[in-house]
Formats: sequence, C-alpha cells, structure tokens
Amino acid sequence: MTVSWPQKGPSAVVLALGALTCCCCAFGQNSETNVTMEELGHLFAFNPPITNSTVEVVSVSSPSGTTLKAGNALTVKIRFACPESERNVTIFPQPYWQGRPSPNVHFSRGSGRGGTGEVASDLGADKPGQLDEIRVVLKNSSDGKVLAQVSYPTKINWEGTVPGPETIAPVGQSFPSLIFTSVQGETVDVSKLKGSVVLIDFWASWCGPCLREIPHLVEVYKKFHSEGFEIVGISLDSSRKDLDETLTKLGVTWPQHFDGKGYKNELSQRFLVTRIPTTFLLDREGVVRRYDFGSSGDGQGLTAEVETLLGKSAAQAP
Repeated sequence: MTVSWPQKGPSAVVLALGALTCCCCAFGQNSETNVTMEELGHLFAFNPPITNSTVEVVSVSSPSGTTLKAGNALTVKIRFACPESERNVTIFPQPYWQGRPSPNVHFSRGSGRGGTGEVASDLGADKPGQLDEIRVVLKNSSDGKVLAQVSYPTKINWEGTVPGPETIAPVGQSFPSLIFTSVQGETVDVSKLKGSVVLIDFWASWCGPCLREIPHLVEVYKKFHSEGFEIVGISLDSSRKDLDETLTKLGVTWPQHFDGKGYKNELSQRFLVTRIPTTFLLDREGVVRRYDFGSSGDGQGLTAEVETLLGKSAAQAP
C-alpha cells in the first residue's frame, strides 16, 4: 500500500495507483545522500505539492523484511504524471529510517520531462544500513518546486561492508588496466598515457557535488593540458542526452566513458566506486599518487598537486 505523508499548507492530493533508486553523491546513480542533514531537510521539506501532479511506487525488487549484502542494490520503479509545462522534473526516492533520512543508505534519483513517465532508481549501502520507508518526491528540476510526493513503507536491511576503491587502485601502486571507447569515438587506454599526469574522474551530470567541482577541473585542465595533464571521465549517467548537454554547458572536452547503466556502470562496479565524485590522480609513470573518495579536491589543492607531478613549481607555472 502506498500512503502520502502529512502536508503543510493547503491540502494536496497524492494519487497512489498501486503498490508501488554527497560532500558527495552516493549510490545509486543519480544519488544524492552524502549531503548534510540540513540540506536533506530542505530537499525533502513537506511542501504543498501541485494538485494535478502525481507520483507512485510501482514496484520494489525486494520484499519488505529482506536483508541484503552491502553493495547490492534495491531497485524501485516509480511512475509520475505532471503537466506538460513542467519541462524537466527530478524524482527523489529518499530512504528513511525511524522518521529521519537513513544515513548509510544511498539512492539514485531519476529525471524526466512533463507528462507521464516511469523511472527505475536504485537504493543501496556499502556498509550496514536500513530503511523502513521510501519518501518519493517529484520536483521541478529548475526551481525545486515540489509537484507531488508519496511515502512507501518497507523494511530493508543491508549487512556487511564493501571494500573501497583504494583496495583496487591503492596510492603508491600502478593504476590497473583501463581501456574503453569514449563517447567522442576515441579509444582510451590509460596505460598509453604514461608520460602525462592523469586524473581519472568518476562523476555524473545529476550529481550536485560533481557539478560544483567540474569548473575547477576545467580550469586546471586548460592551464596544464599543454604541459602534459590529461583527464579521463567515467560518467555514471543513464541518459546520454543529459551527459552531452552537461559536457557542452560546462565546457568539458576530455574523453568520457558512458554505458548508460548509471549506478551499475561497469567501470564503477569494477573499481568499487560507490560515491561520486571519486578520483584517482596518476603520476607520469601511471602510479596512483592521490585518491579522493567523494571529491577531486578543491581547485587550489588540485592545481598544486598537478604542478608537483608535472615537475613544476608554483613560481614556474604560467
């Protein structure tokens, strides 16, 4: 059974037609859990929704009472309807435990356009976590206006711990083989980038913290690309259109891996990346010199690190 939770202000209608996936973003893909509790409070405030919009949980991949191993995802299918005038909308399936956002359970947000649509979102945890409710919020992507919201009660536990990416590519050791064809049609082979300083960036266009860091990366890339600095992007997007629009808008020109699998991107799973942005900074020999789980570092810090690995000093840098 799907129920709506209390609203503030004028009464609002939330239709449920059946039983219905921080400082970084954490999984699933399109996920937004690693923000502060204050930010979550604003994001999921009980605002009066627009009465002619609806959101419902169609299905959940695991029944209530299920215990999952850390690293395994719970998939939630969500259907929404809103006026055609709402050109871009975002669907947030926020996991809750005992009335508060569940701190260790990550979720992926979905996106769509006005009218009707259905999205599949993932919820998961890389360490012990639990939820007893999924609060789904449908919002206008541009102004954050709440269009509809609904609560779906279900009890899911995660147990165990997933090893972090540092166990796959630890600092001080050579970065593993990584070869793929980019969205630009180029063959990317990280082993052939030896001689350059390389930043491997796991990110997504739906990840707010990622988008805040991209301008820093663009700045550092423009400053040092001619000196031998390369960036390789691994996109956890599920929409090629959203990825392409973001690359163009932010002026990103470095190669990108994209397989459309979002949270289940093959490379993010291979490297055990469960939070984004996550980056590996390699020296000219392909050795990992810096690993940031949930951040690529501030612009100034990254600039200094790249200067050092390029054999430059701040005084020599242009």
